[in-house]
Amino acid sequence: MLQIVKEYKLDKVVMVPVGNHYQKPGLIEEQYRYEMLKIATQDYKELEISDLELNSDKTLMPIEIFEVIHKLYKQDEIYFLLGADNLYKINEELQSKYNYIVIKRKDFVIPQNFENKKNIKIIENQVYAEVSSTQIRKQIKEKETQIELPKGVLEYIKENGLYEYL
Repeated sequence: MLQIVKEYKLDKVVMVPVGNHYQKPGLIEEQYRYEMLKIATQDYKELEISDLELNSDKTLMPIEIFEVIHKLYKQDEIYFLLGADNLYKINEELQSKYNYIVIKRKDFVIPQNFENKKNIKIIENQVYAEVSSTQIRKQIKEKETQIELPKGVLEYIKENGLYEYL
């Protein structure tokens, strides 16, 4: 993430973790995910964690999140960062209304309707660490000893017994 901040001269990246209303198998409670992100980013002033969706009584659609962020930072030039695997959530209205930085994911093809648009920057041929909660859960379940996480996050997982860490 810091590489993207530097490369695109971004002042800040605001991360919005999904709330409890988001239905995904294995997803732990929102407060734990929020705290892990805070721990992981605590040493980086360019990274901010928002509890926007955590305070909502429903799952917010991308357009709702984008509109709230846009209102909060209306004086700034805003780019929404997302992995290419999430492009299917961005409809035509959203595509034209906002700026995007799309991180190409391994084995994922960028839809043609996203290519060659001025407001969409696609990052290709770059190596970015892919932190996958699925992979972390698997490593914990298999009791692997070398789990690469930002400083303090694994300790938080252990202290709170997350992902069935015993």
